[in-house]
Amino acid sequence: MTAREIAEGQLWEAINSYWGMLLSLILSPFIFLGIPPIPAFKIVQFLVGLSTIFYVIKWVRRLQLPPLFSTSLLGVLTLLIWMCSLSHTPDLLMVLLLLIYFLQIADAKTIYQKSPWFIGLIGGLLFWCKSYGLPFFIAHFSLWNAYLFFQSKRNKSTSTPSSIRSFYLKGLLSFSLVSFLLIGLLSFKYGSFTTGSSGSYNMNYMGPIMNFIPPYFDAYQNPDTEFTNYIIAEEQGLFGAYGDWSMFESKANFQHYLQRIKQNFSKFYYITYLRDLLILLILFGLLFGINRLRLTTNQKELIFAIIGFLAIYTGGYFLLFPNERYLWINHFLLSGLLFILFAKTLGTSGLRWTVMIGLFAFVMMQSINILDRAAFRSQECAFYQDWSTLEKALNTFDLNQKNILSNIAPTNAKIPDYMDPVCLLMYQYRFKVWGFFRDKKIKTDLQLNQISPTIDYFFLWEADETLKEKFNTFPLIFHHKETGLHIYDLRKDQ
Repeated sequence: MTAREIAEGQLWEAINSYWGMLLSLILSPFIFLGIPPIPAFKIVQFLVGLSTIFYVIKWVRRLQLPPLFSTSLLGVLTLLIWMCSLSHTPDLLMVLLLLIYFLQIADAKTIYQKSPWFIGLIGGLLFWCKSYGLPFFIAHFSLWNAYLFFQSKRNKSTSTPSSIRSFYLKGLLSFSLVSFLLIGLLSFKYGSFTTGSSGSYNMNYMGPIMNFIPPYFDAYQNPDTEFTNYIIAEEQGLFGAYGDWSMFESKANFQHYLQRIKQNFSKFYYITYLRDLLILLILFGLLFGINRLRLTTNQKELIFAIIGFLAIYTGGYFLLFPNERYLWINHFLLSGLLFILFAKTLGTSGLRWTVMIGLFAFVMMQSINILDRAAFRSQECAFYQDWSTLEKALNTFDLNQKNILSNIAPTNAKIPDYMDPVCLLMYQYRFKVWGFFRDKKIKTDLQLNQISPTIDYFFLWEADETLKEKFNTFPLIFHHKETGLHIYDLRKDQ
């Protein structure tokens, strides 16, 4: 939606405080040229994927591995990039920017030969890509330079404190110039200083009031409520006010927050390729320690850079809630850490075959896990193909500023369990009043005759016959076989 608005010259409407704008800006020229959104996105993902492979090659070379190990690692990471490219999100672009940034700052000895202006630019683009890029870059860039500053004070760095200070300030200035352009646009549009609303919305979404259930669930926004003119494509964070809370307000709130953090860590187990990678890392870390192997100074510094980078990046997400795609960068960097241990252990007498078995296990487990996730994500690709036909069919209706209700789309072969076509329609069109209901709620409590004067259409997805009978008195004006969508006109009975 944002990319389309940019392509159509509606730049003011495209500015929003919830969604990152960088991917939309990259997409907009393709849409301007008349390429449909889904093919345009595939082109962009292909280009981003190629660029990511280029920087992954630089990353693998940085590790200075034997040829067999370099080829194996590059093959698995390329497979991972392909899997990531199947997702219709900006997260692969985020991985690319994070890789560029990490490769710029990872080597403490050469970091000051790099351009601080370029590093700041990449940091600003991280913010334009996803709002999480703002706190992450400030935290990591500041802490990393503080570490190097104290190292120089102890004469453990080739740089002087003054050169580190100058480098940091130039990088921060470059970052600020890029970031404040977006912050200024957001603040001017919304009438007060803001860096975005996704953080506050996500915090409220996980809180005890909303508890991962938005206020439009099993309800609809009455025209007299504060949410009436809410437009999801522009400002999802407006719903944040509905669930305002603080973990420090009460003991119950603090316990709720701790429970959410605990659940966040448990989610990590289900990201199979990261879980198995961590198991291998722990095993070879123990093997490394038991045999009292020693790392070179450069290897120690690189491992410290990886751990510090991921501790800050991952830690921030675990304070809210992590998603598999948010943690893709972890796999790229942790794989490098594992292969440092592989390469160091390979030269140890009696451990060569152990390392080869570990290498084989890494390649096999990661390939199987990634292919499994790719098959899962391919459902999304198939769904979007059907979605393109639905978009064309719905163009015959004027859905803008209409009052829309829907059931919650069931999980089946047509609609993947992580897709929400109801929300996709909300992104696509500017509904005035909307909400969605569980089928059970519709059957038992929803009085269609009472709400029909204020609701225009009801969107029914793959409903059973019992549920369809409830709509017998209303005209069925649309049926889309590919996605199972039925649209009933609630404005008048038959």
